Amino acid sequence: SSEINLPRISPYSHCAVMSSKLLLVLCLLCGTVYAPPGSGQYSSAYGEVDLSGSGVSGTLTFQMYGNHLFTQGSISGLENGLYTFRVLGMAGGDEDLGNMEVDSSPIEVDFADADLKLGDYGSMDIAGKTIVVLAEDNNGARVASGQVKLVSKMEFFD
Repeated sequence: SSEINLPRISPYSHCAVMSSKLLLVLCLLCGTVYAPPGSGQYSSAYGEVDLSGSGVSGTLTFQMYGNHLFTQGSISGLENGLYTFRVLGMAGGDEDLGNMEVDSSPIEVDFADADLKLGDYGSMDIAGKTIVVLAEDNNGARVASGQVKLVSKMEFFD
C-alpha cells in the first residue's frame, strides 16, 4: 500500500501568524514612525496659519514629528529681498522660525526647528501665537501676519 505523508499542521500554527501581525501593529503604534512633512501622517500635532498683509497672502502648516516642528507653505506677493519669519509672544521672547531671501514670488517655505513645539501647552508651544513676516530690507517692517491654529493633536499615554 502506498502511503502519502503530508506535513502535519498544528492547530496552533495560526497563532504565530496572528502574533507577528499584532507585533507589527504594536511597533507601528508605539515606535517612532516618520512620514514626510506635509503629509499630516504620523504627526503628533498639526496646525496652520493664514498670513495676510498689504498685497501678501499665504498659508503655512506646522507639524510635530518627534522633537521637531516642521513649517511648510507658500506665500505670494512678497517683493525681492530678505524676510524673517517670527513667532511673537513666546515665554522667553520672540522666536525666529527662519530667514528667506526672496527673488521671485510666490515662495515655498520649508523650515525645521528643534526648540519650538506645537500642541504641548508648554512655554515653547506656538499654538495661538502670532506669526509675522518682516521685511529686513525695509527696517523690519511687518508685511504679513496671522495666528497659528491647532488643527489636530494626538494624545499619547504612558
